[in-house]
Amino acid sequence: VSTVAATAALSACADEPLEPRIPPVAKPNALDVTTGEFVEVTVTNTSGGLDSGSIRWAATQLGSGGGAIMFAPSLDGATITLDAPLDAAGPMSIQGPAKGITLSGNNQHRVIDSDSSVSVQNVTLTKGFADFGSAVNAPAFSMRNTTVRDNRGPGSAIRVRDVASLVNSTVTGNVVGAPAVEYSDSSQVFIGNSTIAFNSPGAGLGPSGSVTS
Repeated sequence: VSTVAATAALSACADEPLEPRIPPVAKPNALDVTTGEFVEVTVTNTSGGLDSGSIRWAATQLGSGGGAIMFAPSLDGATITLDAPLDAAGPMSIQGPAKGITLSGNNQHRVIDSDSSVSVQNVTLTKGFADFGSAVNAPAFSMRNTTVRDNRGPGSAIRVRDVASLVNSTVTGNVVGAPAVEYSDSSQVFIGNSTIAFNSPGAGLGPSGSVTS
């Protein structure tokens, strides 16, 4: 049986949102990926490839201990069109600047495809395309002050296996055949002060296998 704890998130923001009971990401304090420690890497350009300073390059700098991806001030509000889905060897935290950062799959592939947990803040994930999890496919996904929009495919926009957490976030305008936010029977789902609306033809939120024919 799935565990779903939510405040009135499907149509309007709640007055007293339920905050996820997920520990905050620790402040990274090392840059040596060979030690397996949590590291911090800064993106300095809008390349969607593996150029030095790009976001995909930054993800390759994260070892098994994971890390945080930050952005140079010059990228505040920028759009990065990815050449391939974003992934890392360990847990990945993407911390967008004040005006946010937009990551695009260019209607060709997922935006994020990870075997480790992913958290994002001040990020827009858009134009992903895949059979399922067109924007995000990960075991655990946490989004704060983030928008997932205009992703498409026969399956979901976000697919998680263990934990999904949405805080002050929006999932909208995704053209998907399964629930826009899809979770497994054993998942924990936390929603606070967030909106999941205007996704079609699938439902906004639901378990794996809830596919609209």
